[in-house]
Amino acid sequence: MKISGQIRTRISVAVVNKSDYIPANIRIYGVGNIFKNADTLKLEMLKKNVSKTYTIQAISKPHHSGYIKMEFDLNKKHFSKNIAGEFSINPYEIKQEWMVVIDNSFIE
Repeated sequence: MKISGQIRTRISVAVVNKSDYIPANIRIYGVGNIFKNADTLKLEMLKKNVSKTYTIQAISKPHHSGYIKMEFDLNKKHFSKNIAGEFSINPYEIKQEWMVVIDNSFIE
């Protein structure tokens, strides 16, 4: 069975909230020139024990890199965290499935 380049370079990040907080105005997006047709997953909030998955397609051309970023608000503060990557050009070595657990230490 042959695996297409598209499947090899698709990156999925599952984000689950296990914290005592409810982050709001969440934005998850790809940063860098490795991503094509990058878009943003926008969530009003992420309640406890809820999971959302962000999927993005990477490019397999030389000299491209990037990472996945998450921004959110909590208690009138704005947070910005890199949650997956850094990715580089070799599509065979891109970690394709990521799980990010938001716990109290992630926010503090």
